[in-house]
Amino acid sequence: MNNNKYEKILKEGVRIEWYGVEVPEELITPLVKFASDNLIHEVNKLESELGEYVSTTKDKKKAYIDSLINNIRNMPYTLNNDVYMIKKKKIDKELEENKEKKVTTRETPTNRKKVTSNKSTKNNDLIFGNNK
Repeated sequence: MNNNKYEKILKEGVRIEWYGVEVPEELITPLVKFASDNLIHEVNKLESELGEYVSTTKDKKKAYIDSLINNIRNMPYTLNNDVYMIKKKKIDKELEENKEKKVTTRETPTNRKKVTSNKSTKNNDLIFGNNK
């Protein structure tokens, strides 16, 4: 899939629910479905074995299962030639910037008093020269 088509799909594609996240429907290809089915089978197998372990091993297994589920959520992007999801993050950032362009203005003070003094001190002549 070329970059222009991928960018168009991410920006304008119809999104559907995919394991807790919304993903453009066109990115869910048969390859993505097949790979995710295999990973779900593996996750289910690991979760069924989870009750047999001691608490420290159980925590490690739970973290591993969570990472597998995260891989499943990212699978439509990674299997469509965006392995590190760099393009997706860049496009999402551009979309957010376009949505949330906030213009901030600074208020300028209007009631400033000018400090003008015609008062002369004993050192005025030394500082500013002789103005007489």
